Formats: sequence, structure tokens, C-alpha cells
Amino acid sequence: MKRYFGQNFLKNKSIINSIVDAIGIERNDFVLEIGPGRGALTDVINFNFGDQINFTIVEKDTDLIPFLIEKYSKDDVRVVNNDFLKFDLNSYLMKPNIQDRKIKVFGNLPYNVSSPILFKLLFFRRYIKDQHVMLQKEVADRLIAFPRRKSYGRLSVLMQSFYDIEHLINVDAINFYPVPKVQSVFLRMRPNDLYVKNLLDEPTFFSVVKQAFSMKRKMIKNCLSGLVCSKELENLEVPPTGRAEQISVGKFVEIANFIYKKK
Repeated sequence: MKRYFGQNFLKNKSIINSIVDAIGIERNDFVLEIGPGRGALTDVINFNFGDQINFTIVEKDTDLIPFLIEKYSKDDVRVVNNDFLKFDLNSYLMKPNIQDRKIKVFGNLPYNVSSPILFKLLFFRRYIKDQHVMLQKEVADRLIAFPRRKSYGRLSVLMQSFYDIEHLINVDAINFYPVPKVQSVFLRMRPNDLYVKNLLDEPTFFSVVKQAFSMKRKMIKNCLSGLVCSKELENLEVPPTGRAEQISVGKFVEIANFIYKKK
């Protein structure tokens, strides 16, 4: 198994069972697992639900694929050898038996590519019922951070704009093999429309948030220079001399909508 994939395999059976319970799989669910590794979570879900669900696992490590195929050869588990970032999620979602259904996604995400995976899932969120992910604590802290906190940034704003995010379980490093140098957190992320329903244009919103956090120590009027002036920010009740990390998700939506209307 290739350690450069950033894989750390969960081994604590009590935590594994708690995670499976938290995922809340039900009969007839369409379930997609990212990075099953040697199948610690897969085993429990397969044992509990078997042919009651449509179950697909996506694993990048080619060394693990023969093991996984053999392990689940007599079960209704579809094993896909692919990097999830390259996996054709659109084709998977458009299969006749999945169309018009929402899927459940879960995984112990490789630490080195967790953010790109989260952004890929974000763009397919309308097809996702919920997603449960194991993340490095530092990344999880960024996802759930409030304004004015050190960890609040671009990832916080974009993910909180489209999801309800719930901290579920702290997982100590000793519960993995090999033992990582970081702590982990298991989160639940449910797509919502709290902010989306008020958002006029997603590309503008993404662009504004990215630009606002491109120079975190600079005042927001300078970060968004050319898009909105100080007076316009004041009219939006956003202090022009403030920093991006002081601006709430709702205010970012207002700023993006204002800029979009100006185009």
C-alpha cells in the first residue's frame, strides 16, 4: 500500500461502529464510500445491510484492489479502482437506478487531498442526501469556524454557505494505523439552501470569497478593489477597513449579489 496516498486506516472497532451508526444508512439507500482502505467501515456496513442497499466503494490504491475484490466477491459491493478526484461522478449519478435519487457519501478522506474532495462534492451537492467525512482536525476546525476565529477562512465560508455542518466524533491518532501525526474529526455535512436561495450567481460568489481571502491581512476594501468601493461596502454594513475573516457568510452573500447586479 502506498503511503503517499495519505492513507491512515481506522482500527478501533468501537469508533467504527459509532461512525456507522452516525451515517444512518437505511434500506434502499445509494451509498458511496471514498477511500475504503482495507474495508474497516465497509465490512460493518456490508454486514449490517448487505443486499438492502446499493453500495459502491472507490479506492485509488491499485495494491488494495485485488484484496477488496476478493473480499467482497460474494457480496453486493461494487469496487471501483479510481482516484475519486478523477472518478466520473456525473456518470455514476446518471445511472438509471440512481436517477432522481440522492446518495449518501462517506469516507475517511486522505489528509493530503481532503479539501479538493470536499470541493468536488460541493459541486454535486444537489444529488447528495448527506456526507459523513473523517478529516484532519485542522481542516475540520476550518469548516466549522465562526468569523473572527483564526481558522475562519475561504473554506469556512464556502462550505457553510451550502451545508449544515455538525461535529460528531473526535478521533485520536492512536485509533489509526499507521498512527498519523495529527488528530482527526468525524463530521456530518447536509446540503442546505439557507444561503443558496438568496444567492444570485454562484461563480460570482466563489470569485468574491476567493479574492477576499487572497490577502488575509489586508483590509477588505483593498482585497475587493475594482469590484466594490468603500462607500458601497458601508452601504452593505461591511466596514471597509475590516478583514475578510471578520465577515459573516450572510454578508459575503450580500456582497456577491451586489457585485453581480453591477455587472
